[in-house]
Amino acid sequence: MAFDISEQKKQEQQLRLMNQQLEQMNQQLKRISSLDGLTGIPNRRMFDQSLENEWRRCLREDAPLSLLLIDVDRFRDYNSYYGHLIGDSCLKQIALVTQMVAKRSSDLAARYSGEEFAVILPKTDSAEAGQVAQDLLFRVEQLAMPHGDGKPNSVVTVSIGVATLMPDAETTCADLVVKADEQLYLAKSHGGNRLFSEGRFWKTAQQLDAGLGDFLSRGG
Repeated sequence: MAFDISEQKKQEQQLRLMNQQLEQMNQQLKRISSLDGLTGIPNRRMFDQSLENEWRRCLREDAPLSLLLIDVDRFRDYNSYYGHLIGDSCLKQIALVTQMVAKRSSDLAARYSGEEFAVILPKTDSAEAGQVAQDLLFRVEQLAMPHGDGKPNSVVTVSIGVATLMPDAETTCADLVVKADEQLYLAKSHGGNRLFSEGRFWKTAQQLDAGLGDFLSRGG
């Protein structure tokens, strides 16, 4: 009888161990499924889930939610000139920079699509989000990745659309994405290497480096 009880305990221990290993594997698979295969940062699926969660949280806490949408300027030309391997390396470096500016545990940097990235900034107002975007704009240009577009001293740059909303019952997180995308379009249409927020554009990275201040004027 003692032998039977001992054997049963052994089997129970083995079963618990197997269950723990299975749970670890599931957690690992879940983590992998939430990351972008190329850059290693959160993917679009993780972005969508996080944005929805932060929207609800900011709604409960009556706090602003900001979003940066980032697009690599003339990336198709860059890819055509240098090839996909160098293009992939470029995206990896920019992904790393987006993670660097997402400093708080609640912030999230993600790969939004091909050459687009996003940064979710909970409890962050428009001015604060603009400062984060400025930092990102400057850091990307400081990578000094040459851009083979025929222009002298040309390097890889990004355009950034910044949007901020106070979540309420009349809006959704999709409205925040639309607003950020509109600002990104303005940044691209004004030549790139700049950010737009609330219809106003901020200085390009070169102007920031020259110490000319933060804010310019409304884009025409």
